[in-house]
Amino acid sequence: NNLIKAEEYIKKILKINNNHYDALRDYGYIKYLNNKTVEAEKIYEKILNRIQKDIFALNVYGLINYDNQSVEKAIKYFLKAINLDPKYTDSYNNLGKIYFDIEQIDKAFDSFKKAYKINKNSSKTLINIGNVLSLKDKNKYSILAYKKALNFSKEKGNILSNISLVYSRMKDFENTKKYYDEAIK
Repeated sequence: NNLIKAEEYIKKILKINNNHYDALRDYGYIKYLNNKTVEAEKIYEKILNRIQKDIFALNVYGLINYDNQSVEKAIKYFLKAINLDPKYTDSYNNLGKIYFDIEQIDKAFDSFKKAYKINKNSSKTLINIGNVLSLKDKNKYSILAYKKALNFSKEKGNILSNISLVYSRMKDFENTKKYYDEAIK
């Protein structure tokens, strides 16, 4: 959880061996996390032929492509990761997020449901499901998903804010205010 220190160690490894796969992959990921997508993409393109069996790398490369507006390419890499490991929830969540963003809500929901079947306690998946259910006017189910996500997330403010919004759509202003106030705290 210390990107600066991690990057220092990775650079030391790369000085010894500038083709060290794990170091390059992780260096690209750090660049991605630091919003240096162009640098991350260059690193991943350097190791592209070697990431084909690495679920984590395929997911990161999918995210990089999505950030670069290459939606079809991103989808391709998430699907490749899913084919390699159908139990890796991040692939389903990432794929679902793309479908959600391009307004293919049913496909998004299918992806999120698959992630949920694998791990019923993932706050990310539960939030994604809550978002889709909210859009589909399944407000009570949306609230249930968000409330369950609260049990597994350290970042409760955004979830509480989402609950407040759903109650607002339901015109339940007492709960809207209650959850909004909790979100602010």
